[in-house]
Amino acid sequence: MLPARAPSVPHPAPREAAADPAPRERGRSVLWPRIAIAALAALAVAAPLPFLDRSQAVAVFYDDAFYYFQIAREVARGSGFTFDGRHLTNGFHPLWLFVLVPVFRVFGDAAALPVALALQAALVAVAAAVVFGTLRPRTSGAAAAAAALLLIGQPAAARILGGGMEGSLVLCLLVIVWARWLALQGTDVAPVRRWWELGVWCALLFLARLEAVLAVPILLWLGRSTFQRRPPAALALAAPTAVAAAAYAVWSRLAFGLWLPVSALVKSHLAPVTWAQQPLATRLALALDLPWLGSALAHRLMLAAGLDMQWHPMVSALLLVAALAALAWKRAFAGRALRDAGAAFVVLFAVAMLVADKIGVLLLHDWYRSPTLLLNAVVVAALLARFPRAARIAVCALVPLALARGGQRFVQGLHPAQPLSPVVEAADWLRALGTDDRVGSWNAGALGYLVDRNIVGLDGLVNDAAFFREVVAGGRISDYLARERVRFLADVTFENGTLAPLSRYPAAERAAVEAAYVPRAYLRGRCVGPCGAVAVFERAHAR
Repeated sequence: MLPARAPSVPHPAPREAAADPAPRERGRSVLWPRIAIAALAALAVAAPLPFLDRSQAVAVFYDDAFYYFQIAREVARGSGFTFDGRHLTNGFHPLWLFVLVPVFRVFGDAAALPVALALQAALVAVAAAVVFGTLRPRTSGAAAAAAALLLIGQPAAARILGGGMEGSLVLCLLVIVWARWLALQGTDVAPVRRWWELGVWCALLFLARLEAVLAVPILLWLGRSTFQRRPPAALALAAPTAVAAAAYAVWSRLAFGLWLPVSALVKSHLAPVTWAQQPLATRLALALDLPWLGSALAHRLMLAAGLDMQWHPMVSALLLVAALAALAWKRAFAGRALRDAGAAFVVLFAVAMLVADKIGVLLLHDWYRSPTLLLNAVVVAALLARFPRAARIAVCALVPLALARGGQRFVQGLHPAQPLSPVVEAADWLRALGTDDRVGSWNAGALGYLVDRNIVGLDGLVNDAAFFREVVAGGRISDYLARERVRFLADVTFENGTLAPLSRYPAAERAAVEAAYVPRAYLRGRCVGPCGAVAVFERAHAR
């Protein structure tokens, strides 16, 4: 006998809101921290924005950034790629310049620099948000937040990323490349199109800083097992950068007569000369100048102890060796932490860029350090992920630190150390002459931008191929000044009153220039405390 069937119970009609709200809540829980982190990063960079007059612009932006600004302004005017209005130059990384050209075209001179600073703040905000979103599922929320905040919490990070150079663009593109690489790493099912998209981002990174071409071979090596099984994916990854590099080289050769930026040739030529002129202690300091977090710690400890700061690079290097030794001792722990964080590409890329810059130009300028800012942040996050309480403490410390970075830059803008910069006073003095006579300067960035006419750069960074061959490589500065009819020289001097940049030339050339030019003005500006000065010399027979 079959058992009686239970009476059927009608099922209630499904409700439209029956979906699990957990994913939406999780999305909100990630969104708001990401927005807060992005806002803190943007604030740290953009804090001087309300006070960005001429003197503040000179204080906020690197002098080399004004090379970008002036060339972008000339391109926007239709004058071509020139700094002085006469000679074509390729002394720039192309992508950042191409970003700035429409800024000058649309906003004009009055608002271009504030817009450029705001744009840098936006790029840093995007980078911080992507770092948080990338590391959060791989480490922890607190560790990811600590890494994102550390991008702008590191010493001088706000200056590096908001100084008008290409650093913020490089950081943003590097973070995007890293995040997209991690999304594809180890997969054999991703369509070739996604590898091509990663390749396009690598090409943009290359155009933002040409040494970043190293990203492609690093990715090909890291993904070699996948690419051996899928050669089309390797081709899709490498092709965009290869095409961009070939197109840039051909354009540079045809338009400027050089395969590489003239600035790279100048730095590579002058680096060994400068190196040979330095005493052994300075050479050692330059070689050991490594941008890692312990360097700032060593600096503070030595200041507190009253030690000679010339030994700072040595102490920093010893601390780095000790840190690496500790990681080697705990290599199983450190290796697992770095693998979980997906740090391999960031570590290899930052180290490769550091080595390339050290070998190529010896001096590590601030704006070269964007990759190491990311390296420091990712390594710290990887290690903090294993210590949840320490990660939360780090976030609690980094939030006020990020606010302090922005606050410090805001206060510096509100109460500037240089109410009237010597460069601004020199620019006003030259403009007041009311003549079209040419002015030469070895530190011509801000001066050339402010005067905006007839400022001839003499350091070679934004000159043409002929200048590089004659003056930089040949050392014949006196003939160039006479042929170009340079009436004034404006730059920094030694205590004895001679122009400091002349020390790089042969003795006969120095003597010829010093005999041809006589002092005309010495402009100190108005500063709180000691500050530099700009000396103006005039060709003797032109008076």
